This record gives sequence, C-alpha cells and structure tokens, in this order.
Amino acid sequence: MTAAAAAKESLTIAVALVALSDLAPYERNARTHPQAQVDQIKASIRQFGFTNPILADLDDGGLIAAGHGRHLAVEQMVEAGETVKLPNGKALPAGTVPVIDCSGWTRDQRRAYTLADNKIAENSGWDEDLLKIEIGELLELEPTFAPVLGFSDEELAALVSGISGGGEGGEDDGNYSRKIEAPIYEPKGDKPAIGELIDTSRSEALAAEIDKAKLSRGHRGLSAPRGGPAYHLRFRADRGVLLPRPGEGAEPHGAIRAGHHRLRQGDRERLRGVERRGRRRLERGPRRCR
Repeated sequence: MTAAAAAKESLTIAVALVALSDLAPYERNARTHPQAQVDQIKASIRQFGFTNPILADLDDGGLIAAGHGRHLAVEQMVEAGETVKLPNGKALPAGTVPVIDCSGWTRDQRRAYTLADNKIAENSGWDEDLLKIEIGELLELEPTFAPVLGFSDEELAALVSGISGGGEGGEDDGNYSRKIEAPIYEPKGDKPAIGELIDTSRSEALAAEIDKAKLSRGHRGLSAPRGGPAYHLRFRADRGVLLPRPGEGAEPHGAIRAGHHRLRQGDRERLRGVERRGRRRLERGPRRCR
C-alpha cells in the first residue's frame, strides 16, 4: 500500500449502521426536544433523507453525545411504519440509523461536547436581507418547502411580507427586497444667510466705472441735441443698455442716438467697453463667494 493510500484510509471516517435499541439517550442532556420540533425533524428527514449521523459512544452502551432529536424522530417514524432513507434515496434497514463512534473521548469530553454541540449552533445569526430573499424565492418556486425549513408559519409570513408587503402606505415596492432610505446630509457648523453667499463687489465696481465715465448732461460731448430736451444718460446694469433718466423728456431712443453722435471717438469707445463688460457680467450672473 502506498503512503497516499495509507493516509487516505487513516482519514476515513467510519459510519456504522446501529440499531435504535442499541443507543441510549444521555439522561443529563440539558437540551429539550418538544414534539413540535421533533415533527420538524421528521419532515426534514422525509424531504432530504437522514443527513447527519448520530454521535454515540459505542463502548459505553451506545450513549448518545449528539443527535438526541434525530434519534427520537427516527424512533417515531419506525413505530409509524415509515421508511427512512439516505440523501441518495437508498432506504436504511428498518430500525437502524447511521452512527459515528466517539469512544475515543473521555466521559468528561463527551459531556462537554453534548453542551457545545447545542450551544455553538445557537450562537450564529442570520443575514436578514439574504434570509428574506432565499425564503421568498424558495417558496415561490416550491411552496411545499415551507414545512421543512424549520420556521413557524408566523415567522414565514413576517419574512415574506418583508419582501412583498410594500411601503408604509401599502404600496408595492416591485422587485426590490427592501426600501433603501436615501441619506440626508446636513452641513456642519454655522449656516450662512443667503445674502452672505452673493459677492456684490464686482457689481459695485461696475457701477463705479459707469460713474467715473460721467455719462451725464454735464460731460462735454453729451450735451442735449440742438433744439431738443436735455437728457441724463444712465446705464441699466440689469439690461446692459443706456437710457435717459426718468421724467426728462420724450423720445429717449432718439436722444440716445443723438448723444452718441456728439460723443468724441474716445468717449464712444469707452462707453461701448463699459456696455460690453456689463453685458458679460450679467450673462454670468451673480458671483458666489468661495
């Protein structure tokens, strides 16, 4: 025999078929098995077969270390004349169950494992979102799985309603498994007033440029046209146009044109530059503070 074959043989776990009558429950087993749970175990064995061998000390009268509930379930099935099968579909000989021998343990080790086997399983938890998805899909594909999942009818109803029950108003959420709440972000510290977020310095600088250009009746080259009323020209920063001051005569557009003709060439260029800058700044809108 090669070394690999010897190692494989040494690692083989021996599972024996043992008669139910040759096994004995541990009288100080602190784990209880109500009949409702035993019925669930029987339903699982009928659906999936006997999947988990009983752990027993065959050198100590077949004393069970783990598997008391499975032992009790198979006993009741045999008494009722049911056939117990393995996961591959083969039937077990009547009155027998698969057993792993733990006679290599001391008595104290066996007692400790009886507690650990039950308690460690309790210490696990559930991913609630994945649980709802799994149960919802399974019951949709095969509703007969409901009795063999180990959940009560109330638990299943709550899990399924968590998938398709909709929102607070009873509306269906469609294909989503749960409602996702969008986070709301609030700025930290003091919240500035809206007025503090607007920088008016550039608008004030523009107004100062207009005033510096002295586009008024007193400036040379801007005197009123001969035979017409006097006009004060002003710059409308909100529209980027030149208009006469209110209440100073009629035909404003003609007066503006006349005023433009009387401007010196340099004054006209300066005025057009102010107008262009005003229009560009108005197109950009108010500038916010950084």
